[in-house]
Amino acid sequence: MKPNIQKLSNSMQYTIWMPETPVSNILIYFHGGGLIYGTRNDIPYALTSTFLKKGVEVITLDYPLAPNSSLNTILETSLQSFLELYQTIIKPQNFNYMLCGRSAGGFIMFWLVNQIIKLSTIKNPTKIINFYGYYDLKDSNRSKKLTDKPISKDLILSINITNFIHDDSALSRYPLYLYLVEKGELQKAYDIKENEVSRYSITKAELKKFPPIFSAASISDKEVPFKYSKSLKDLSPNNVFYPLYYLDHDFLKEVDNPQVQKVLQNLENWI
Repeated sequence: MKPNIQKLSNSMQYTIWMPETPVSNILIYFHGGGLIYGTRNDIPYALTSTFLKKGVEVITLDYPLAPNSSLNTILETSLQSFLELYQTIIKPQNFNYMLCGRSAGGFIMFWLVNQIIKLSTIKNPTKIINFYGYYDLKDSNRSKKLTDKPISKDLILSINITNFIHDDSALSRYPLYLYLVEKGELQKAYDIKENEVSRYSITKAELKKFPPIFSAASISDKEVPFKYSKSLKDLSPNNVFYPLYYLDHDFLKEVDNPQVQKVLQNLENWI
């Protein structure tokens, strides 16, 4: 079935993929991109197909991008979006639901689950799927060189960093992300100070209250420390973790790699 594009009351767009079999569950997906670039349409079809085969309706969701929007705006908008989807799609049909986050989308997902648990007025997700995400911002200002050549400031001057934006389908903001990471200026882009980082951190005690978590990350990840995904396994016997070896951070792009195919098969069995 062709994807169906819809818009929420807060102007965020989302895309729905329906399985051919009756819906058994709903999944909401948050894309990666360091909260700077990216699009809800980045979900590989191999991953979408994994969910659809299990009768899972897939919803991929926009969120505002920094530095055009602050981190607080990004998170609060994501919460608004989720609550509207919950009230209009999940609750009326009494479906269970799962959340899936990829890299920075994982950070949004973890933050969102923590808010859902605190609200206690809506049912929790039954499962959480984390692809190389993170649950705090302690590593966000560490300078990382992700390209062979430095990114010049001239290269990013044409990128709009003021007008509201919630989708970067062309990935034209990727150089901005590389520049900010290289300079160690992500927190500045998020409009937060060093002493505010803890406000957005999820503690181990809080993570222990989360539903079962499926995690996968590469041990050679240069963007997000491998330890984030690995550490989740030890928090609950219901959590599972699959390490991959010598692949890049965003290994979901390599859907033909045997390691990635094995992870997707493990995910299919776990859902």
